[in-house]
Amino acid sequence: MYEFWIEVGEQDPQSVSKDAQRKIQDWGAIRTRSENLNGPQYAFKSSKDPRRLLGDLERKGDILHWGFFFESQLTKPRRKPTKTPGADEKAKLFAKLHERFGKTLGGKP
Repeated sequence: MYEFWIEVGEQDPQSVSKDAQRKIQDWGAIRTRSENLNGPQYAFKSSKDPRRLLGDLERKGDILHWGFFFESQLTKPRRKPTKTPGADEKAKLFAKLHERFGKTLGGKP
């Protein structure tokens, strides 16, 4: 679950900030109340990653800034690394295959 905040300009008309909020809610985020926000800042919660949407809104000028409440949400989830055998394991495997198949690894004498 992603919890994030947006900041709209104080000088912006009310319709601009309402339009930005409507775009975020249409995208699938739910508006939440947060006590630690001040000024023209709004909090949202979503199950989807909002980075692309918020970046687009920031580039268009609909919002000034955005961020996550928790630092752990700043990093993207990583895939599990694939295990690559080291040089020792490769040498052992080659020796095992050499014993099994002889001089050629194709199995032909």
